[in-house]
Amino acid sequence: MSATPRYRTVVDLYVLLQRADGRILLLERANTGYADGLLCPPSGHMEAGESMAQGAAREANEEVGVGIDPAALEFVHVVHHRSSPEKEGRVGVFFVARQWSGAPYNREPGKCARLVWADPGDMPGTTVPYTAAAMAAIAAGHPFSLDGWPTTAAQPDAAGQAAPLGAPTPHVHESELVVLGPDALPADLAALVESVAGPVQAVVDRSQARKCSVFQVTTSDGQVFAKRHLNDHFHQREVHAYTSFVAWLSQGRTPRLLASDAGTRAVVLTALPGTPLLEAGLTAEQQLGAYRSLGGLIRGLHDCVPAVAARPTRFAERARSHLARTLGLVGAADRKLLLAYCARLDAIAPELPLRQGHGDLQERNIVVLPGTSEITVGLLDFERTELAMPSREVVRLQDGPWASNPALREAYFHGYGRTPSPLEAEAELGHAAADCASALAWGPTHPEDPEVLERAHRTLARLRALGTP
Repeated sequence: MSATPRYRTVVDLYVLLQRADGRILLLERANTGYADGLLCPPSGHMEAGESMAQGAAREANEEVGVGIDPAALEFVHVVHHRSSPEKEGRVGVFFVARQWSGAPYNREPGKCARLVWADPGDMPGTTVPYTAAAMAAIAAGHPFSLDGWPTTAAQPDAAGQAAPLGAPTPHVHESELVVLGPDALPADLAALVESVAGPVQAVVDRSQARKCSVFQVTTSDGQVFAKRHLNDHFHQREVHAYTSFVAWLSQGRTPRLLASDAGTRAVVLTALPGTPLLEAGLTAEQQLGAYRSLGGLIRGLHDCVPAVAARPTRFAERARSHLARTLGLVGAADRKLLLAYCARLDAIAPELPLRQGHGDLQERNIVVLPGTSEITVGLLDFERTELAMPSREVVRLQDGPWASNPALREAYFHGYGRTPSPLEAEAELGHAAADCASALAWGPTHPEDPEVLERAHRTLARLRALGTP
């Protein structure tokens, strides 16, 4: 027998409180240092001396105040999760409760921002990735899943040998990963890929809720990404970015452009190794390190080309057009408030020079890179790059992950090298109002991306609290 100590693991217990209409209860995490701003069911760690069912019932009572008979809990799923290859795995056990006593309420407001009832077959985009992966497996009828563990091996070549792969592939949840044959890639994209990366062997459709088409492609030379842009404008922006200023940023922190075709609006990019920030499972201190790294990267982007003189803007005019499509959904007072912030932005814009910006800075486009002593992040998706006020860059972070963890904002600007000036802080509020107006018009007709509308409502609540500028 081996003298090695027996392996022990953390057991996470989840309770899916399910109403008669099928919806389940989710909590928005806050001030915990892990996945703050994201949604998950009532959950917690199993404690010594209790059964899994007893622990699940206890956690539901502690977090949302309901009483559950452990014997009434129905087991539905177990997931073996690992946030990265360097970390230990953990086991998540999911139970369904359809009967309980008491009305659910936020019993831990210091750790939870709000309660949300959601369709378990169509989980919000802001669900904790670990939870979302398990819920997808549950919806598919699988009692067991792996999350964050290796899922596929290299495809054998004609001689029966495993084809060599290039850089490590980005982290993919097994429940989301559907490996398709070479024919799944459109013929024109396949031709572009094979012109620079060898024969296509396997394909994963990574488009998700995006309007563009994105494919993770395994070739005989390794992994690449093939992308077809929604329109010529996005295609031209991204090709220009990769062939000019992106190449000047730190090596290895962005993908590289391998090929492009204007006729089909397609590009082939190298795979950026690492783990998406949303799935990295970082500690509170590591999250701060990630945002310090991000701030430094964005400062390099802003400084990579000379600033351009400011020019007149039409933020209030565009916001008025967006809000005209939201009649009945946005009250008159809120419309007036948003337009006031946009008008103020128009007034101060001529005083603020323009810098090269990313244009879509949010956590889905940030990757935690492997193999560094300090947390280092890279950046994806440059199709929205343009010259803009630097204050615009952080809007989707401010009312996204920073809303529940202001320390992340401080870390970002520490890495950036300076805090915003008073005029830039005003401009940031104006950009938030402009983004909010756009999101309020776009979100209701695009339920596949609920985070857009949720972020807009957080922005609106923040601006209401601040009052008219």
